[in-house]
Amino acid sequence: MKNSFLKLRVLLISVFLVFIDCKNDDDSPPLPTGRTKSFAVISTDLSDIEGTVEFVENDNNSTDINFNLQNASADFNNPIYLRRKTAFQGGGIAAALGNLDGVTGKSSFNISKLADGQNITYDQLLSYDGYIAIELNGDVSGELAASAHIGPNELTGNKVTYTMLFTEDFSYSGQATFAERVNGTSSLIVSLLDSNTNASYPSHMHSSEQESNNSILLTLSSVESKFKGHGFSEISVLEDGVPIMYNDLLELNASIDIHDFDDPSKVISSGGIGSNPNAIVQN
Repeated sequence: MKNSFLKLRVLLISVFLVFIDCKNDDDSPPLPTGRTKSFAVISTDLSDIEGTVEFVENDNNSTDINFNLQNASADFNNPIYLRRKTAFQGGGIAAALGNLDGVTGKSSFNISKLADGQNITYDQLLSYDGYIAIELNGDVSGELAASAHIGPNELTGNKVTYTMLFTEDFSYSGQATFAERVNGTSSLIVSLLDSNTNASYPSHMHSSEQESNNSILLTLSSVESKFKGHGFSEISVLEDGVPIMYNDLLELNASIDIHDFDDPSKVISSGGIGSNPNAIVQN
């Protein structure tokens, strides 16, 4: 009887030790696998925040997202989100990461699920059609302070800027910058100097081929005075649905026209792009 009691005690102690060991395993922090990737954080006109965000793969299928930013403000703990699509398109929130430490500019978050409960791994994040949004709060809550495009939306570093010239009746000038994304498509920023307050200027890409009669190749986002005279567009297909990549735009004989907000029949600024003989490339 005594021997049986001792065996029972040994069994209970063993079960208890196994339980404690499993509990400690569950509480242990995830370990990095060694796989990392960094993305550039670029400011908007509303802030000077810039730096990098690093994705770190963990052995439990989660990902650490580490921010190392300059020019953050101690007065603002900017909310940070993973959003869908690109900053130019303004996609919905896929996941709320947390708030930036405005004092140090350094913050870290761990993600394994999206807001809808869907699991997301490191590899899935690297191919995610989205961007990291660092936003303002307070009176300008929701406005974009800085962003980092990820996945197919990451910028390759290839870009070209064309000069926008004033026309006969107007004195507006500016520039148009095409930048290549990893998926081969393009982002376009059209900038207009000295734009009027509270004005929205329609913009188009027109064919410059002689037989085209200056037909519209693509309707672009309007140049907005509320965006300090900028217009932001994503380009992957033309007006007729034909796909067009960044390299195709460099060979396109076309121009970008910005129209008067009061009379859209009037062009206030124009610039050749691609193979247009009047195209002026800025160095």
